[in-house]
This record gives sequence, structure tokens and C-alpha cells, in this order.
Amino acid sequence: MSIFDRTSGFDPTDWMREKSLAALEIAVKLVDLANEPDTTNWYEKNLKRMAEHLIARLLPMTALLYDVGAEAVEHDQWKGIAEKGTFALTKWCRQWKVANPYHFSEGITAKKRDEDETAEKRQTVEPTILTNDDEHHTTLQLEIHHHMAYQMLSGGLNDPAKSLLAWALFNLGASEYADIAVLNKNFLPTDIGCTPEQTSEGYRLLYQKGLIEKVEGLNIIDEAIALRLVVEGVNDSKHALPFQEVGFGRPGLRLQGKPTVGNIVQLTFDKHHNKYLEWIACSQEKIRQLHEALQQSIGSDYVYIENVQVVTMADKTDKKCILEIKCRLPFDKDDRLIEDQIKTAAEKWIKASVVSTTRPNG
Repeated sequence: MSIFDRTSGFDPTDWMREKSLAALEIAVKLVDLANEPDTTNWYEKNLKRMAEHLIARLLPMTALLYDVGAEAVEHDQWKGIAEKGTFALTKWCRQWKVANPYHFSEGITAKKRDEDETAEKRQTVEPTILTNDDEHHTTLQLEIHHHMAYQMLSGGLNDPAKSLLAWALFNLGASEYADIAVLNKNFLPTDIGCTPEQTSEGYRLLYQKGLIEKVEGLNIIDEAIALRLVVEGVNDSKHALPFQEVGFGRPGLRLQGKPTVGNIVQLTFDKHHNKYLEWIACSQEKIRQLHEALQQSIGSDYVYIENVQVVTMADKTDKKCILEIKCRLPFDKDDRLIEDQIKTAAEKWIKASVVSTTRPNG
């Protein structure tokens, strides 16, 4: 029997009680570790901070599952747990009749560390010794950051070029290469807060000034671009690729200056209009007209319609058509309101199209 089988009749309450209390116990043991005499002040402070964050969430859930009163989760009732650890948790469990607290209060003192474990806990971590390659890698990146900082300050760069350069430097920290940043061409304008045109302008200026070089031959996705950040006389290439225009951005990633999120709206209609959808599914021209009509009705600065298609699903007695609309909208927009607006616009177009199709000529 699986706890995920809703038809089994299994009551998960006891299981959830056990798991929530076990998780609470482990969270409280972070406090025990913080309170050990050889724990440094920095680790004590941060261990207790993490423990309190967990306890503040796990303890109310445990109290709810054990059906204790709201008073049990008031801060005054449990703040001592975040300071004193397991023994304070034992006291809280005993006070509010939550399970049997003795099994874990005994468990915390049952096993004492031996001498080897004590020495291991006190052992310091030696810093990693840099190899020659690592040292070169670090030195080169310092040279790049120093040079690019000066260029952004006094190199006559426009704002898009500065933003692109700053973003490349940020990504350089996560790159496996010392001087090459891999950026996503589609999302780059959104990442740096510029339009695609401004991004292209900044890219062109950086290339003209010899601050970046496009690098080919790396195993990267098609949407990515690899750029070497160049310090003349240090890492510049003898045969750098000449400048080529690059298309940045993708329509709809920003609307009214705001980043957007993708959404899919699926609409169904009555039998009469379902037949019409089944018919236009085979007409790219009709789909294109519907796409344009939806975009015009909603407004391209409000919602970007990426794609419109008719999905046909086989039903027991007939074919069921679903009008699927992929769109992008700003994060702060009400997606339900927009879905209603798209549905209204689609219904209006379909009804008008049906009438114009069935109207006799002459």
C-alpha cells in the first residue's frame, strides 16, 4: 500500500506526525551543535540562526498535527528551544503532550564523541594550494577586471556597452574559461535592461574598441554567444574573428520595459464552433489571421502572442479541438484577466469568421 494511493483508505495523519517531529528534532540538534564548547562564535551564531528559521516553521506544523492549542506556538513558549536545544524541546513536548519526548532526549546524550572525533571536529581546514594553472587563471581575471573597470570609467563607452560589459564580467566568474564569458543571446537585452537595438549598439562599440572578441568552436547551445574579454597585449588573439552583426533578444521578452513570463491559454468551444476549429486547423492562412487578430485586439504592448495552434484530441464520439495560445505577459499582470480577454477576442473572431464563411455570395 502506498501513501500516495488515494483509493487505499490510508490515513496519513500519524505518518505526518512522525515525520514532522523527526524533522523538528533534527533542526533542534543544530542548536545542540552550536552550544558545544568548542564551537566558534561565528558558527554558533549562524547555526542558531538557521535552526530558528527551521523551528519557526516546523514547530507550528507539528503542533497542528498533534492537535495542541494555539498557545503552544506562541514565541514565548518555544523561544527557549532555539537557545537551549533538545532539552528545551523535550520540556515543550512534555508540557503540550506531543508524542514521547524521551526517545530523542536520551538519544542526544547516549553517544559521546571519542577522542578521534573530538580531534576531527577541532581540525582546521587548510587553504587549497593553487597550481600554476590556477595562479595564471586568477592573475588573468584580475587583469581583465582591472582593465574593464578603467574602460567603464574612462573609455568613452555608452550605457548599453557598460551594461553588457558588466554582465559579461559577472558571468566570467562562473565560466570554465579564464577570459571567456558565455551569454544567452535571447535573454541578453532583458539581462542588461536594454532593448535589442541598444544591446546591438553596445556590442558593436565594445568590438570596435577591441574589448571583446567572439569565440567559436566551443560546445555551447545555439542561443549562446561566447565572448573573450580582451586586454591588449595580455590575451588578445592574433587572428580574432572580424565583427559580425548578432541578433539579440526575442520578441516579447520585455513589454513596457518589464520582463515577461510565458503562459499557455487553452480554450474550448461548443460543438458548432468546434467543427470550425477542426476546419481551420488545416489552414495556415486562417491560423495566421487569428493570430494577428488576437494580437491586435489585446495590444502588443500589453501581451505578446507567440503562437496560435489548434490541437485535435480524439474523443469517444467525435474530435475535440482545443485552441492553444502561447503568450508572454509582464510578471505583474493578472493572468486570469488576460486569459478572459484572450478568450473574448478569440470567440469574437471565430463567430465573425464563421458568419463570413457561411454567408452566401452576391
